[in-house]
Amino acid sequence: MPAVELAGLSASLWRIPSRTAEILKLSDKVGDPGLLKATILNLCKNSGDDPSSKPDLETYASLLRQCASARALDLGQLLHEEIARRRFDGYTFLGNTLITMYGSCGDVDRAKKAFDRIDSRNNTVSWNSMIAGYAQNAFSKEALKLFKAMDLQGFQPNKVTFVSALDAAGNLGALPEGSAIHEEVLEHDCETDTAVATALINFFGKCPYCQSGDPHQVQAIFDRMRDRDDVSWSTLVGAYAQSNQHRTSMELFKKMDVEGYKPTRFTFMSVVDACGKLSALREGRVLHSSIMNSALKWDVVLQNGIVNMFGRCGSVEESSSAFQEMLQRDAVSWSIMISAFAHNGHGAEALETFLAMNLDGQTPDELTFVSILSVCAHAGLLRDARGHLVDMVGDYALVPGLDHYVCLVDLLCRSGRLGAAEELVETMPYEPHGSAWLTLLAACKMQGDLKRGARVGKSFLATDPDTSAPYALLSSIYAEAKRVNEMRIVRKAMEERGIKKQAGCSYIEVHDRVHEFKAGEVSHPRHRDILYELMQIQRKMVEAGCVRDTRLVSYDLEEEEKENLLTYHSEKLAIGLGLVTTRPGTELRVVKNLRVCSDCHTAIKFISRICGRRIVVRDCNRFHHFEDGVCSCNDYW
Repeated sequence: MPAVELAGLSASLWRIPSRTAEILKLSDKVGDPGLLKATILNLCKNSGDDPSSKPDLETYASLLRQCASARALDLGQLLHEEIARRRFDGYTFLGNTLITMYGSCGDVDRAKKAFDRIDSRNNTVSWNSMIAGYAQNAFSKEALKLFKAMDLQGFQPNKVTFVSALDAAGNLGALPEGSAIHEEVLEHDCETDTAVATALINFFGKCPYCQSGDPHQVQAIFDRMRDRDDVSWSTLVGAYAQSNQHRTSMELFKKMDVEGYKPTRFTFMSVVDACGKLSALREGRVLHSSIMNSALKWDVVLQNGIVNMFGRCGSVEESSSAFQEMLQRDAVSWSIMISAFAHNGHGAEALETFLAMNLDGQTPDELTFVSILSVCAHAGLLRDARGHLVDMVGDYALVPGLDHYVCLVDLLCRSGRLGAAEELVETMPYEPHGSAWLTLLAACKMQGDLKRGARVGKSFLATDPDTSAPYALLSSIYAEAKRVNEMRIVRKAMEERGIKKQAGCSYIEVHDRVHEFKAGEVSHPRHRDILYELMQIQRKMVEAGCVRDTRLVSYDLEEEEKENLLTYHSEKLAIGLGLVTTRPGTELRVVKNLRVCSDCHTAIKFISRICGRRIVVRDCNRFHHFEDGVCSCNDYW
């Protein structure tokens, strides 16, 4: 039956006494917004003085629940006015439903007024409704405050209370408050309840405790659950992803599928993000296929995640293909595509996409301009960068942030204008941050500016003395300049503060298995084969004119020993494994946790040409696409 006819039927029913139940059954069954509106309008119009035509409390409550489900705030308000006119809003039953309706529609202020108007708040339901309203609308502090007030007034929380309070604590990353709620959960013996346990997993997954990389408590809670469902599995997968244990997150996703649980939107988003962070292209392709065969295949947020994932895996072609296939694109979609092009060395395509974004009527945001300025930096387009900054402020009313200034610093450094870059760092309208000093210090090292590097390094250490990056770079600058005493002073200062240099670590996936290599690794089962292969290639590299950058080795050793040490860098070992275990011509993909050193960068260029391989390396800064002796970064990274 068409909605117009249904609306007419609703109107006619209201004119017939005692037909309330039929109206509710009709509107609830159809779930049509037009019918809901017609029902409420007719109710308000026809509920006159005839007692037989006046809806009862359950009628109002049912319609309010439908307004909540449809997020129909305007209709809910209209119905509330009718309820208030009949002085029903003080009744606890209807008051609770009003709180839920306003909370579901995002109007927390009216929810609180409805809460305050209830004549007798001597029941847990009223408190639960208000706490939930706060929590689901990101008023997390207010939710926790009300949770404490509920306790002070002598009301016992139940499972529903705990779920909302834990959600609020998780949103704030409030470990002490959430842990205290966990203790209450244990006291009430409801930790194994599915909803409560899922809320606990979600809380610990969001809080710093779990994000530090040790989600054992999350796993323990999950293991103690009596019953598990799709949501609890999805929350566990997300908790591991948030704790940076991406490989475990992906394994749990596979296990979830094997055990017959259906992934939710949140599950897919967590695992898509994990694939991107691991550069796990093969798994990413499988995941993309699964999503495209699900009911969520055209979800814009999920599609944005897929475009980003392929970009972070270094597959710009697949990122662009996924972007082109999207039925709808928002500003985030365009920004992600621009970023994917920019970080993979496709500057021209990034700028073309930015123009297309403007033609499509989408408004760029701060992140879009970070990508555009990054492109300008890598291409040395100083005038264009200035023009984009002017547009950013004048046309889009956006305020340049620290990241935008760091892009300009990078651009000046790449243009050889280290003096101007240093001046910009010292005069920009933000307190110089580690990223700005790091960019400038790395440029001083690359361009051999010892005097400026020493000065910048000291400034860097003054602002960020507890990280290894400034010590390592400054030590390397002194080592390359053969200033051994200064190098030892820097290293001693590093040791005195208990700071250890982060070890280089690289990953490569071969035949469905991820292999990890640390600098100096000798424990891999194929170590002898890897070393033999690298030595054979090294001989060919020397014949082809490759000169090893032994300045990178700060130890007092003979040149030959220094060259041998350089051979054991983690990315070279990973590539060596790829060469001995895959067919000739197979593309190799390596992920490294640190910046690729200059010697490895030069070596990989030679390897790509000598072995006829395309080699993709993702370091902490960007992607390097090596092919036929050339890198996409144009030897500046």
